[in-house]
Amino acid sequence: MRDNPSSLRPQSLAETCTVETIDLEDSTTLSQFIFDRFDPPRRDHILAVAEQCKLMASTIASRNPALQLDSDEAFRAGLLHDIGYLAEVKAYIKTHNIYAVTGWHPIDGANYLRLRGAHRLADLIEGHGNSAEMAEMLGVGPVSISDDLVATIVTIADCNTGPTGDKVSYEERLREIHARGNKDALQAYEAHMRARNRILLLQSSIQQLLGEPHA
Repeated sequence: MRDNPSSLRPQSLAETCTVETIDLEDSTTLSQFIFDRFDPPRRDHILAVAEQCKLMASTIASRNPALQLDSDEAFRAGLLHDIGYLAEVKAYIKTHNIYAVTGWHPIDGANYLRLRGAHRLADLIEGHGNSAEMAEMLGVGPVSISDDLVATIVTIADCNTGPTGDKVSYEERLREIHARGNKDALQAYEAHMRARNRILLLQSSIQQLLGEPHA
């Protein structure tokens, strides 16, 4: 009997890693780890957000060298912004008995990163999108919203990327969330309505740094 070809394929480093061992500073391995752990469409959304983060950071850095913006860090923050959805991340948090699992992915993801010692990355993703407003609605806050430029980039990339990875406007994103019509989506929409003015101001600041006309 022949061996299964798939069993002969060497495992990639990402495939052999766990949430406890993955190198959070290695963007290549981390990207493959996200690809392996998430299924479409969320995987497509995450990878597209990460690419948008990298592109925006690179463009802003080229126009504003004094900002010393790290596009690789922005890419990794984009890759990690939804890491809190993973069941193995929640299990990892539970085993350490320091943070409670909230069920709200920005908080759970940030607390996972803190347990891994990646405090800056945790700060960069905790407040992304409507995180603070939703946390208040769920009673699981407070959430810290970083004013770091990379954190702002993550929010804008997330809010301008659809669920399947397509690039959309923030208003299109809001309409898509509302159109789902289920309880979770309508709750997310309400949180976005509370966050909308704040996010639009952030978007305007990013557009200015990118040299784009304001919408």
